Amino acid sequence: MAQETRKGVFSDVDDRVVKMSRKLAFEVQSALMEKGAASLGDKDWLAKDVLEPALRRHLHTVATPGDGFTCPHVRFGRTGLQMPILTCGGMRLQQSWNRGGARGVKTMGDVEEDCQANLVSIIRRSLAHGVNHFETARGYGSSELQYGAALRSLFDSGEVRREDLIVQTKVSPKATVEDFRKVMEESFSTLGLEYVDLLAFHGLNRAFHLDWILGHCMDVVREYQAAGKVRHVGFSTHGQPDVILRAIETDAFDYVNLHYDFVGSYTASGGAPEGGNLPCMRAAHKHDMGVFIISPYDKGGMLYKPSAKFTKLVGPDLDPIAFNSLFLWRHEFPAHTIVLGTARPSDFDEAVAAAKLYDTPRGDRLLEEAQERCVAAAVEAVGQDWWDNWWKGLPSCYDVPDGTFVSHIVWLDLCLHAWGLYDFSKARYNTCLGNRSRWDSSKSFEENDKVVQWGYMPGNAFVEGVDLSASLAQCPAPERVIEAMRRAHSILKKDSDFVVPDDWRAAYDLQPQRPFPER
Repeated sequence: MAQETRKGVFSDVDDRVVKMSRKLAFEVQSALMEKGAASLGDKDWLAKDVLEPALRRHLHTVATPGDGFTCPHVRFGRTGLQMPILTCGGMRLQQSWNRGGARGVKTMGDVEEDCQANLVSIIRRSLAHGVNHFETARGYGSSELQYGAALRSLFDSGEVRREDLIVQTKVSPKATVEDFRKVMEESFSTLGLEYVDLLAFHGLNRAFHLDWILGHCMDVVREYQAAGKVRHVGFSTHGQPDVILRAIETDAFDYVNLHYDFVGSYTASGGAPEGGNLPCMRAAHKHDMGVFIISPYDKGGMLYKPSAKFTKLVGPDLDPIAFNSLFLWRHEFPAHTIVLGTARPSDFDEAVAAAKLYDTPRGDRLLEEAQERCVAAAVEAVGQDWWDNWWKGLPSCYDVPDGTFVSHIVWLDLCLHAWGLYDFSKARYNTCLGNRSRWDSSKSFEENDKVVQWGYMPGNAFVEGVDLSASLAQCPAPERVIEAMRRAHSILKKDSDFVVPDDWRAAYDLQPQRPFPER
């Protein structure tokens, strides 16, 4: 059934048939390309050497509730909470974002029955796998509204006990205490729960956001804590590493939600002092904070739609989702939990399959071997010196007068050539292109900043001829930086005539149909 027209509650069987068919098609195609099209007539080889092992691997990703497996739990830093290593995220299961022309959802009367039934099914599937942490935000459209209604119905029926769950919501800091108090009241009224276990300041992306929080917003949150409505306080960020480190060092927060993945740190990639959020991970552990990884399967390389090159590098015994999950869980400064942006119950399949490898000799061996191959591919593509040093001295968009997102664009060039992450890089660079189209080059950075108000997705695309010499003064190889940006722009710009290599194209797409908020 066409992706655009399929309606109703998602079917496990239908979803899994679609996903497995796409994976098998990729494996058969890859095998035929390696052996030659003439081998298509060799049915015994096709069945025994290609389809049978592929089926065995992919059948293991079918996560069956009641199979005896429960998602492992770990201590979530100084909160003391026993946190599942997977979190059920709430930004792809709601009916509407309530913005961008979407039909607004203000009350449960506006919610389609199929959408709410799907959300309840997701919660039940999550709990069946032992994933009892549910995350939402005031900024996720109708997510708080629908999550709250679903959870209350399960509490009222006796199917679920509130004390068995960990619920997190997030609210944005505001410039005035009045505005922040208002958004807190809206969030708690909409969610409709007596308390939340975790409350994060959503979008601590700029230094002034931290100033707002410490200046007046935290006082309001402390009132909620004193009233028993908030248990633990953290922050969620798309900021640069220096801002994140400053927030961590205040010791005012119990946990942090941030980007950190094998391929990079999303908007913080290339950022000082160490080229991404590694020092933030280290500092969070030093302060005994809980560590929550944002969007590892999307912002970590669009791993539900991975490139053929990356899929082959981490495979065949791991898929990209399992690889990044294990990388985060088994890191020197490990993630305590990583969020799954769940749109349908079957979305748990690949993530739960990864969790089954957590803290096992086999999982550790497969991770080490796959990581070695991925690093070797990067070194082969860009050279050892560039792999070791590409990020040194790179400015972020906030440090360049015309807002060029130097660190981010150079990172995207690395993602392209090291691992073929074309679809991911294209989507990320489109944001920079859009930002550039709204930038007035006749005005200063400060004047533009007041208008564009960058936060979650900052930075401008590369423009040929702009003098960046002063901004690149600390780079060991400024000429190569310019070359990398020029190359990435030529590949990723909207009118590019670049011929995408086959191994940069998507191996498969694990989204059988559109999530409700994207319809």
